[in-house]
Amino acid sequence: MNNQKSKIRGILEKIIFKNSETGFMVGKVRLEDNNLVTIVGNAFELQCGEKIEVTGKWILNRNYGQQFEIESIKTAEPATAVGIKNYLGSGLIKGIGPVMANRIVSHFKLDTLKILDEEPERLNEIDGIGKKRINLIFKSWKKHKNIRGVL
Repeated sequence: MNNQKSKIRGILEKIIFKNSETGFMVGKVRLEDNNLVTIVGNAFELQCGEKIEVTGKWILNRNYGQQFEIESIKTAEPATAVGIKNYLGSGLIKGIGPVMANRIVSHFKLDTLKILDEEPERLNEIDGIGKKRINLIFKSWKKHKNIRGVL
């Protein structure tokens, strides 16, 4: 077990535990080599489906085994249709729930995030999205992007 600082990259697949007051969380990350590892530590605002880069160190928990202890996290936008659906459907963006996320991603596929960034008015191509909802989604998306400062 190496106690030195290192980095792991992967997709957050599952949040096992999250304390919204302290930011402490336990999650499962699917690494680029397809291994599944447990991460623990403070990580506000993470959502399943996000691509993340975690800096920290490996620890051995007596009860739960090997875990990666979070020092810092950088996020990147999800790269798969399923990841985008999970990301948008998580409640993170006002005006988009799981059903609407599915409709949007089914229509725009992997271009969905680019559409939100560059041509949000095209959301009117989706049944159930009018001008009011587009404005709500756009404002929420822009605020989210500014807060997160994604990779």
